[in-house]
Amino acid sequence: KQIQEVLTYVRNKPLDLTNTSLDDLLSLTLENIDVPENIKIVSLNNNRTIQCDSDKLQIVLMNLITNSIEALSGKGTITINSDSTTNANIIEVIDDGPGISPEHLTKIFDSLFTTKSSGTGLGLSYCKSVVEQHGGSITTSLNPTKFTISLPRQVISNHM
Repeated sequence: KQIQEVLTYVRNKPLDLTNTSLDDLLSLTLENIDVPENIKIVSLNNNRTIQCDSDKLQIVLMNLITNSIEALSGKGTITINSDSTTNANIIEVIDDGPGISPEHLTKIFDSLFTTKSSGTGLGLSYCKSVVEQHGGSITTSLNPTKFTISLPRQVISNHM
Protein backbone atom coordinates (compact mmCIF):
# COMPACT_ATOMS: atom_id res chain seq x y z
CA LYS A 1 0.00 0.00 0.00
CA GLN A 2 2.83 2.43 0.85
CA ILE A 3 4.54 1.75 -2.48
CA GLN A 4 1.24 2.36 -4.30
CA GLU A 5 0.84 5.69 -2.47
CA VAL A 6 4.36 6.76 -3.46
CA LEU A 7 3.72 5.77 -7.09
CA THR A 8 0.43 7.68 -7.09
CA TYR A 9 2.21 10.78 -5.75
CA VAL A 10 4.99 10.54 -8.34
CA ARG A 11 2.52 9.97 -11.19
CA ASN A 12 0.34 12.90 -10.20
CA LYS A 13 3.06 15.46 -9.57
CA PRO A 14 2.66 17.99 -12.40
CA LEU A 15 5.35 18.16 -15.04
CA ASP A 16 7.74 21.11 -15.07
CA LEU A 17 8.04 21.45 -18.84
CA THR A 18 10.97 23.21 -20.46
CA ASN A 19 12.64 23.12 -23.86
CA THR A 20 15.65 20.94 -23.14
CA SER A 21 18.68 20.00 -25.18
CA LEU A 22 18.83 16.21 -25.41
CA ASP A 23 22.65 16.39 -25.50
CA ASP A 24 22.63 18.33 -22.21
CA LEU A 25 20.08 15.95 -20.68
CA LEU A 26 22.27 12.95 -21.59
CA SER A 27 25.40 14.66 -20.23
CA LEU A 28 23.69 15.35 -16.90
CA THR A 29 22.35 11.79 -16.78
CA LEU A 30 25.75 10.22 -17.46
CA GLU A 31 27.39 12.39 -14.78
CA ASN A 32 25.25 10.50 -12.25
CA ILE A 33 26.05 7.00 -13.50
CA ASP A 34 29.16 4.98 -12.79
CA VAL A 35 29.96 3.52 -16.21
CA PRO A 36 32.36 0.57 -16.02
CA GLU A 37 35.61 0.83 -17.99
CA ASN A 38 34.71 -1.86 -20.56
CA ILE A 39 31.28 -0.44 -21.35
CA LYS A 40 31.14 2.09 -24.14
CA ILE A 41 28.28 4.60 -24.40
CA VAL A 42 27.73 5.96 -27.90
CA SER A 43 25.52 8.99 -28.42
CA LEU A 44 24.18 9.47 -31.95
CA ASN A 45 22.09 12.26 -33.44
CA ASN A 46 21.10 13.77 -30.08
CA ASN A 47 21.55 17.44 -30.94
CA ARG A 48 17.83 18.25 -30.80
CA THR A 49 15.68 20.17 -28.34
CA ILE A 50 12.71 18.42 -26.77
CA GLN A 51 9.92 19.64 -24.53
CA CYS A 52 9.95 17.69 -21.27
CA ASP A 53 10.28 17.70 -17.51
CA SER A 54 14.06 17.35 -17.60
CA ASP A 55 14.42 16.09 -14.01
CA LYS A 56 11.90 13.30 -14.54
CA LEU A 57 13.22 12.37 -17.98
CA GLN A 58 16.76 12.29 -16.59
CA ILE A 59 15.61 9.66 -14.05
CA VAL A 60 13.98 7.68 -16.90
CA LEU A 61 17.22 7.69 -18.91
CA MET A 62 19.24 6.86 -15.80
CA ASN A 63 17.02 3.82 -15.18
CA LEU A 64 17.30 2.60 -18.77
CA ILE A 65 21.06 3.13 -19.01
CA THR A 66 21.69 1.53 -15.59
CA ASN A 67 19.59 -1.49 -16.60
CA SER A 68 21.65 -1.78 -19.79
CA ILE A 69 24.91 -1.57 -17.85
CA GLU A 70 23.73 -4.36 -15.54
CA ALA A 71 22.60 -6.49 -18.50
CA LEU A 72 26.01 -6.15 -20.17
CA SER A 73 27.80 -7.75 -17.19
CA GLY A 74 30.86 -5.56 -17.48
CA LYS A 75 31.47 -5.40 -21.23
CA GLY A 76 29.57 -4.08 -24.25
CA THR A 77 28.08 -1.05 -25.95
CA ILE A 78 25.06 1.11 -25.17
CA THR A 79 23.85 3.35 -27.99
CA ILE A 80 21.60 6.32 -27.34
CA ASN A 81 19.97 7.65 -30.47
CA SER A 82 17.21 10.12 -31.23
CA ASP A 83 15.03 10.95 -34.17
CA SER A 84 11.89 12.91 -34.80
CA THR A 85 8.73 12.58 -36.83
CA THR A 86 6.17 15.25 -37.59
CA ASN A 87 4.47 14.66 -34.24
CA ALA A 88 7.02 12.98 -31.98
CA ASN A 89 10.54 13.01 -30.65
CA ILE A 90 12.00 9.51 -30.43
CA ILE A 91 14.74 8.46 -27.98
CA GLU A 92 16.26 4.98 -28.21
CA VAL A 93 18.47 3.22 -25.67
CA ILE A 94 20.00 0.12 -27.27
CA ASP A 95 22.42 -2.39 -25.77
CA ASP A 96 24.22 -5.42 -27.18
CA GLY A 97 23.65 -7.55 -24.07
CA PRO A 98 21.98 -10.97 -23.85
CA GLY A 99 18.49 -9.48 -24.10
CA ILE A 100 15.26 -9.86 -22.18
CA SER A 101 13.60 -13.26 -21.97
CA PRO A 102 10.55 -13.25 -24.27
CA GLU A 103 8.35 -14.51 -21.40
CA HIS A 104 9.30 -11.41 -19.36
CA LEU A 105 8.72 -8.93 -22.17
CA THR A 106 5.02 -8.38 -21.41
CA LYS A 107 5.67 -7.89 -17.66
CA ILE A 108 8.72 -5.61 -17.52
CA PHE A 109 6.71 -2.39 -17.08
CA ASP A 110 4.49 -3.87 -14.34
CA SER A 111 4.96 -2.48 -10.81
CA LEU A 112 6.98 -4.81 -8.59
CA PHE A 113 8.03 -7.15 -11.43
CA THR A 114 11.78 -7.81 -11.34
CA THR A 115 14.22 -10.51 -12.31
CA LYS A 116 17.01 -9.00 -10.18
CA SER A 117 17.75 -10.36 -6.71
CA SER A 118 18.11 -6.83 -5.33
CA GLY A 119 15.59 -5.12 -7.62
CA THR A 120 12.39 -3.41 -6.47
CA GLY A 121 10.47 -3.75 -9.71
CA LEU A 122 9.75 -0.02 -9.70
CA GLY A 123 12.30 1.33 -12.19
CA LEU A 124 10.61 0.51 -15.50
CA SER A 125 7.17 1.08 -13.99
CA TYR A 126 8.31 4.61 -13.09
CA CYS A 127 9.75 5.10 -16.59
CA LYS A 128 6.44 4.13 -18.19
CA SER A 129 4.51 6.40 -15.83
CA VAL A 130 6.70 9.45 -16.57
CA VAL A 131 6.63 8.90 -20.34
CA GLU A 132 2.83 8.51 -20.27
CA GLN A 133 2.54 11.63 -18.11
CA HIS A 134 4.25 13.44 -21.02
CA GLY A 135 1.60 11.99 -23.36
CA GLY A 136 4.11 9.56 -24.85
CA SER A 137 4.82 5.85 -24.95
CA ILE A 138 7.70 3.50 -24.21
CA THR A 139 8.18 0.17 -25.95
CA THR A 140 10.76 -2.60 -25.98
CA SER A 141 12.08 -4.76 -28.77
CA LEU A 142 14.64 -7.55 -28.80
CA ASN A 143 17.78 -8.46 -30.77
CA PRO A 144 19.29 -6.04 -29.89
CA THR A 145 17.49 -4.94 -26.72
CA LYS A 146 16.02 -1.53 -27.51
CA PHE A 147 13.84 0.75 -25.42
CA THR A 148 12.06 3.33 -27.56
CA ILE A 149 10.57 6.43 -25.98
CA SER A 150 8.17 8.43 -28.12
CA LEU A 151 7.30 11.88 -26.77
CA PRO A 152 4.91 14.31 -28.44
CA ARG A 153 6.76 17.25 -29.97
CA GLN A 154 4.45 19.56 -28.07
CA VAL A 155 3.12 18.39 -24.72
CA ILE A 156 -0.48 19.63 -24.60
CA SER A 157 -1.23 19.02 -20.93
CA ASN A 158 0.88 18.09 -17.96
CA HIS A 159 -1.92 16.30 -16.13
CA MET A 160 -2.77 12.68 -16.77
